[in-house]
Amino acid sequence: MTKQTQSTNVKQLFDLSGKVAVITGGSIGLGRQMAEGLAEMGADVILCARKKERCEEAAHDLAKLGVRTAALGCDVKDPANIQKMVDDSVAQFGRIDILINNAGISWGNLVENMTLDEWNKVIDTNLTGTFLCSQAAGKVMIKQGGGKIINVASVAGLRGAPPDFSAFRAAEGTQQGAGQQRTRQPGQILAHMCDLLDWALKLADGTHEWRETPPESWELDTARFFAGLEALDRRLASGAPLGRAAEKIFQGPIADALTHTGQIAMLRRMAGAPVRSENYFKADITAGRAGADQAPPRVEFD
Repeated sequence: MTKQTQSTNVKQLFDLSGKVAVITGGSIGLGRQMAEGLAEMGADVILCARKKERCEEAAHDLAKLGVRTAALGCDVKDPANIQKMVDDSVAQFGRIDILINNAGISWGNLVENMTLDEWNKVIDTNLTGTFLCSQAAGKVMIKQGGGKIINVASVAGLRGAPPDFSAFRAAEGTQQGAGQQRTRQPGQILAHMCDLLDWALKLADGTHEWRETPPESWELDTARFFAGLEALDRRLASGAPLGRAAEKIFQGPIADALTHTGQIAMLRRMAGAPVRSENYFKADITAGRAGADQAPPRVEFD
């Protein structure tokens, strides 16, 4: 298979011509990278962030790819802002097919030192903002007969975890349930994420087979996670026909696995080892570099 044929097959597989995508936090970093990827596949993109001028700059650049673009100011902590963003999107483009909830913040502070105001800012942006955006855009999608909502999390929580983090427990349960494990430990969550990536690869190969494995050490399962991610990346980029529809693979095991990365990041904070904020605008993000060999993280204000 030639490189040109492989590129054509990938574009056919992920063709988004005629689709309209809204990306929150879409002006810089990962949000802009995702917007560019969507635009390259033919989707019209609407970039939203608190700083509208950054969105306008990004929208201007993405319009050169031959798609329609728009820049909207939106603070996802404000329900009125969100509703206006959705209304303006529909007014300009007629529909919303894809929503990527990418807007998010973190607060580099130990849980015992975190103020209520700091906590609320994180929750209002990362959790409530995601809910409100999904609700407002979801109503549009229901009326038009369908759509996709993608919530973004980070695998940063897998790196630099303390030695005993794998067995950390967020809660021991109620008195009535004393002695019973009421929540998954991080090591169990990571093992489950590895199983999900294995399942995604099997689905891509046309086999519907689920295998649940017990957790190993944090180091071994982290290596297994990145190996699984790298194998899945190679399979999807190969251009070979998929055994299952791509959207089923992504909205099933892959979306499930990535949701759990946010869970691990939250547990890291509760365990007193919070993940430092990374600057994805400066990060060395390279297509196909999905394994454990990653560039050093660029933290905020480096």
